[in-house]
Amino acid sequence: MSSRSKIVLRLIFLFAIMIFWGTFVFCQEAPKFKFLDSRVINVPSIRAGETYNVSVRYKNEGNQTLVIKKVNKTCNCTKAVVQHKILEPGASGQVDITIDTEGKRGQNTIVITLATNAKPASSIIRINLNVIP
Repeated sequence: MSSRSKIVLRLIFLFAIMIFWGTFVFCQEAPKFKFLDSRVINVPSIRAGETYNVSVRYKNEGNQTLVIKKVNKTCNCTKAVVQHKILEPGASGQVDITIDTEGKRGQNTIVITLATNAKPASSIIRINLNVIP
């Protein structure tokens, strides 16, 4: 076999490996985070000093276990409690959110970010509040 034939066979072999590897990488199963409720919540008006409570449901629509690693909030006035941090495929959970409006006035936007092992790695809940005196 000539050296040119050997090079062509090696290139064909490498190309076949690249196609196989690409198929393997892109077809891997993964968790998939999906909100079951609206992730943008508009509260037309709430009196200063009142507490606003809401629950937002979510689901793992992927084929692997979904893990909620961390919950970040943009305001210390907010508590966000995740009911189920580990979800098997098809399972649902919810985050219970409480916002204390003491000291707030006017338009306020609270953002809660759930960091997960899904792609994309974070999911955001946005709550728009109009706090009146």
